[in-house]
Amino acid sequence: MHVSLAEALEVRGGPLEEEEIWAVLSQSAECLQELFHKADPIALGFIISPWSLLLLPSGNISYTDENVSNQDLQAFTAPEVLQSQTLSSLSHVEKMHVYSLGMTLYWGADYKIPLNQVSVKCF
Repeated sequence: MHVSLAEALEVRGGPLEEEEIWAVLSQSAECLQELFHKADPIALGFIISPWSLLLLPSGNISYTDENVSNQDLQAFTAPEVLQSQTLSSLSHVEKMHVYSLGMTLYWGADYKIPLNQVSVKCF
């Protein structure tokens, strides 16, 4: 069982707190490091976004490219990828992931309740 970062923030109705940003960054870096040590090119062919970053019950992070539209990914895709430059080395792929992770964390820190979602406040 897992939820995407986008789903978690939608349910919460608010952004990540500073401590949570650091925790997601730490777990994401560990997950990416494991993937890069395996150096499986197929496992590295994803863009990190609020819809592809999965929060696991164990507190770990995972990534998916299932059910994520290209339109959702555009804001999280490194400019060189959008310009159709080839990622010719593992270093280029690594930089692409660092960019998309940074944009994802920025999105999570700046999350706002969608206009069509009613916010309920308890006093």
